[in-house]
Amino acid sequence: LHSIPTPAEKKTLRQKLFGNSNLASPSTVKVPTDGLNKLNKEIHQIKDRETRKEQEANTTLIQLQQKSKTLSLAITSGFAYFEKGILDNLEQEAEKASNSSKTISYVLIIFSVLVASLIAIALYSIYLYISKNNAYNKELEVAKVRSDELVQTKERFLANMSHEIRTPLNAISGFASLLAKEKMDPKQKEKVDIIHQSSHHLTELINQILDLTKLQSNKMIVENTAFNLATEVSWISKIMENEVEKRNNKFSMQVGEAVPNHLIGDPMKLKQIILNLCSNAIKFTENGMVELNIQSVQLNNQEIELRLKVSDTGIGISQEKQATIFDEFEQAETSTQRQYGGTGLGLSITKKLVELMKGKLYLQSEMGKGTTISVHLPFSISDKEINSKTLVSKSEFKLLKGKNILIVDDEPFNRKLLSTLLQQQNVFTNEAINGQEAIEKIQQDHYDIVFMDLRMPVMDGITAVKIIRKELMKSKDELVIIGLTANAQMVDEQTYLNAGFNAYMEKPFTEDKLIEALLKKHPMPDEIDELPLFDLTNLKQLSNGDGEFFEEMISSFIETTLSGMKDLNKLSKAKDWNNVAEIAHKIASPCSHLEAKKMHELLRTIENNSREMKDISVVKKKIEELNQVVELIVLQMSKETGIIFKPENN
Repeated sequence: LHSIPTPAEKKTLRQKLFGNSNLASPSTVKVPTDGLNKLNKEIHQIKDRETRKEQEANTTLIQLQQKSKTLSLAITSGFAYFEKGILDNLEQEAEKASNSSKTISYVLIIFSVLVASLIAIALYSIYLYISKNNAYNKELEVAKVRSDELVQTKERFLANMSHEIRTPLNAISGFASLLAKEKMDPKQKEKVDIIHQSSHHLTELINQILDLTKLQSNKMIVENTAFNLATEVSWISKIMENEVEKRNNKFSMQVGEAVPNHLIGDPMKLKQIILNLCSNAIKFTENGMVELNIQSVQLNNQEIELRLKVSDTGIGISQEKQATIFDEFEQAETSTQRQYGGTGLGLSITKKLVELMKGKLYLQSEMGKGTTISVHLPFSISDKEINSKTLVSKSEFKLLKGKNILIVDDEPFNRKLLSTLLQQQNVFTNEAINGQEAIEKIQQDHYDIVFMDLRMPVMDGITAVKIIRKELMKSKDELVIIGLTANAQMVDEQTYLNAGFNAYMEKPFTEDKLIEALLKKHPMPDEIDELPLFDLTNLKQLSNGDGEFFEEMISSFIETTLSGMKDLNKLSKAKDWNNVAEIAHKIASPCSHLEAKKMHELLRTIENNSREMKDISVVKKKIEELNQVVELIVLQMSKETGIIFKPENN
C-alpha cells in the first residue's frame, strides 16, 4: 500500500520550492526557464506519483471494501450458522426437555397414583384397625362386665353357700359342744367328739375357701395397727396342743431376745401365717419335733424384718414337688390327702398372704428328713407400749348374769343354741325372727344386749340396726348390738361398725367367741392404755397373806366405785355439776390404794371442771370414758382375783 501525502507533507514540498518567506506576487518573481522546465517536470512527476498513489489507494480501498464485505459475509454466515446450530441445539434440547417432561409427568402421574393407592390402602387399613379395635374394645367391655358379673355371682354364691352351710353347721357344732359337757359313757363321748371335730374341720375348710377367694379378687386389705407380738403368738402352743398330742409330737416355740415386742402391722394375718405353717408341719409329722423360731433383723430405726422359721422332722417334700407345693389344691403326693387329709389350700393361702404383706417365703425340704419353711415379713416398730391382753376367761361369761338379751335370727336352731348358751349364765332371753320384729320388741321392752343376724327375710340386720340407732335413739352405750354372720370374711369389719354394730360374731360360734364379741362391745380409746388400770401389789403386801381382808378390800372398792358411778351418771344427766364434783371426789379417794391411775386422773379432771364450771363438754366426755375404764377394771379385777361382780346398769 502507498501512503497518501498529508497536508503537512505538501507544505514541506512548497517550503522546498519557495521557502518559508511570504510569496510575492508573480509579477515580482523571476524564474529561470530551465529551472521552470525542471520544475514542471518534477511537478508532472509528482502528479504522476500522486495519481498512482491515489489509484493505488482507491484500489486498496476497493480491495479493503471487498475484503470487508467478504469478511462481513463470512461473519454473517458464521453467525447464521452458529445461530442455526444453537437454535438446532435449543430445539433438540427443547424436544428432549419436552420428552423428559412428558416422561416425568408420566412418572409423577404413576407415582401419584401409587401414593394415592397406598394412602387409600393405609386409610382403609386404619379404618379396619379402628373398627376392629372398637369391636375388640366393645368385646373387652362386654367381657369385663361379664367377668365382673361372674365375680359378683361367685361372691354371691360363696356368701350364700357360706350362709347355707354355716347355718346348720353352727347348730351341729354348738350342740355338740353343749352335749360334750353332759355326763356320757366313753362310747357316747367318742361319738360326740367325732361330730365336734368333723364340724371344726368343715368350718376350717369353708374359711380357707373364703380366704382364697378374697385373695384372688384382691379384696383382702392389710391392716396397719399397733400390736403386742408376745400376746399375739402366746396362744400358738395352746391351740396346737391337741394336734401335737394326737400325733405324739413335741412342739417348741422360741422368740429371740432382740425381737421388738411392740410392732405396727397386721397381727391377724401374721397369726394366720403362723397357724397355717405350724398346722401343716404338725399334720405331716408323727413321733417327731416341730419348732417355731421367731427372730428379727433391724432394717433401720423404725423398721425390722420379722423372720419366722417353722421346722419339722416329718415326711418331707420331694425336689420335683417343691415347685408346685404352694399351688392351690396341691399336695406333695396323691396319697398324702388320703393319709393326712386337708385340701392343699393352707400353703397356697400362706404364700398369697406373705406376698400381700410384701414379704418373702423360702422352702427347704428333703424326703424323709423333714421340712423348713422360712417367712420374712417387714414391720414397723411402735414407739408406744401396747398392754398385753390375756386370753379370755370363761369366768367373764358370768358377768352377763341378770342381763336382758334379745336374740334375732330367722333360723330356729341358731336361736335355740344361743339362748341355751346364754341361759346357762342366768340371763333373760327373748327371741325375734327378723329385723322388723326386733324393732317392735325393743320399742316395747328394755334390753341390754341384742344378737342380730344379718341375713333375714322381711328386714335384714343392717337395716334394723340403722333404724334402732337413728329412729329409736339407742346409742352404742345404751344398747349393745352384736352382729351374727355366716360370711364375715366376705365383708370388712368396718362395714358392721359403720352400720351401728358394737361388734360381730361369725358362725359357727363357741363360748370363747361369744365372750370375745361381748368384750368388744365398748372399744377402748387409745389414750386409756397410756396409764395402768390398777396394780394390786401394794394391797397384797398390806394384807400380808390375809385372803379375807384382801377380798374385802377389793369388794369394797368395786362396790363403792359401781355405786358412785351410778350416782355420777344420774347427776350428769340432771346437770347437777356441784354434786358431780362431790361424787367424783368421793370415788377418787380409794383409787390411790389400788394404783388405779387412769381412773384417778379422769375423776380429778371431772371434779375440777365440774366444780369450776370450766368446760362441761369435757366433763361429759370424761364421764363416758370413765364408764369404759371402770367396766374394764371390774372385768380385769374379776379375772385376776376370781371375785365376780356385775356392773350396775347406768
